[in-house]
Amino acid sequence: MAKKVTVEIMTITPSKAAEILKRSEDFINRPLSETEVSYLTKEMKEGRFVLNGESIILGQDGKLLDGKRRLTAIVKSGLPQEIVVSKNVPRKAVPTMDMGRPRTIAEILSMMGEKQAKYLTPIARRYYFWIKKYVTPSRKADKIAPQVLDEVIVKNQDIREAAEYASKKTVGTVCSPTLAGFAYFLCKRIEKDEAEKFFQKLETGMNITEGEPVGVLREKLITDKVSTRKYDDSSKLAFIIKAWNLTREGKETDRIRWTRNMPFPEPK
Repeated sequence: MAKKVTVEIMTITPSKAAEILKRSEDFINRPLSETEVSYLTKEMKEGRFVLNGESIILGQDGKLLDGKRRLTAIVKSGLPQEIVVSKNVPRKAVPTMDMGRPRTIAEILSMMGEKQAKYLTPIARRYYFWIKKYVTPSRKADKIAPQVLDEVIVKNQDIREAAEYASKKTVGTVCSPTLAGFAYFLCKRIEKDEAEKFFQKLETGMNITEGEPVGVLREKLITDKVSTRKYDDSSKLAFIIKAWNLTREGKETDRIRWTRNMPFPEPK
C-alpha cells in the first residue's frame, strides 16, 4: 500500500538541506541555475525569504523531487529556513510540477495594490540601479526581489507620478514609455514645472523654436525609431539628459551627442 502524502512546516537547517541533496544525487529534478541560487541565497541572508506556502517535495523514498535551488541556497547561506515540506509524493507526479508561468514582478506589485504596475516596475528598477551607478540594467543576473522594489517605491513616492506619465498614449512617440517615464522622473525631481514643459514638447513637438535642445532631441529620437542601426537605452537616456541640461542652461544647439567614452551626464 502506497504511503499517504503528508504536508508539514519544517525548519530546514543547512545540514539537513545538504543531507537531502546528498541522498538525492541520483535523482535531481532539473539542472541547477546558479543565477537563481545566488538570488535565493541573497534573499535568505537579507531576511527576505519567507514562508509562502511553496513546498519542498520529497518522494516515497525520501529523495528530492522539487526544491533543489531552495535547499542549495540554504546550504550556501548557512541559515535555517522554515519551509513547507510535502512527503511521500509519487515519482509519477514529477511531470506535473512547475507547470505554471512564474508571476512577473509587475503582476506581484499589481496584486499588492499598485496602479500602473506595468510601468512602475521597470521605472523603479531603473532607479534602483541608477543609484548604484549602473545605468542600463538588463541582465538576468540583475534580478531584484519584489520586496526591494516595493521599498524603492515607498521611499520615492514620486515614482508613481512617473508611471502615470509613462502610461499616457503620446509618451511612446519618441522612445519607450518606460525610458521616457524614468527620464521624466529624474528631471522632475530637479524642477517640476520645467520638466513638464520639456517633456510635453518632446512628446508633441509643439511650441518648439529653432535651436531649442528639445527639438533637436526629438528629431534625433524619431529618426532613430526608423533607423536600422538603433541607439540603445543608455544612449537615449544620455541624449535626453544632455538636452535637458542645455535647456536648463538656456543654450541653443544644433546637435545632441554622447558616446561611451564620455562621462554619463547627470541631470542638473
